[in-house]
Amino acid sequence: MKHYQRSILIVLLGAAFLAGGAAQPQDRRVAAPAQDQRLAAPADLDCSRDDLTVFAGRVAEFTRNGKRLRITIETDWQTRETRTLRYANDQELLKRLRLDGKTFAASDWSKIESAGGRTPAKLRAKVWVCGQAPKQRIVRIDWEPAREQ
Repeated sequence: MKHYQRSILIVLLGAAFLAGGAAQPQDRRVAAPAQDQRLAAPADLDCSRDDLTVFAGRVAEFTRNGKRLRITIETDWQTRETRTLRYANDQELLKRLRLDGKTFAASDWSKIESAGGRTPAKLRAKVWVCGQAPKQRIVRIDWEPAREQ
């Protein structure tokens, strides 16, 4: 009889351990951070949604000269992405830019560029690209300047 009782005790302890272990992950649920949520693509982009990618995060640097704008983003997903937008003229460039989701005007450059050509520390952007690397092309940059507090 002792052997039978010992076996039942071992089975019950094992079941209790497994049940406790299975319940444990449920107690550790953590809400996903906002950066893990998908961003809705702007409806007016000239790219199939299947080929569209967004890099959202802090602008590490950007330069514009001639017919080219080069931007490096330190993304919210802990990657560093650099892409180049080539354009024929300033009007073509402005069509691809937004400022907080609104149409970008030539006068808006002062809101995202600082004196001396340095990138403002808290400047953020969403860079929407079409295609697969390494042949991705920028279809939209939505600048998000730091808010004054």
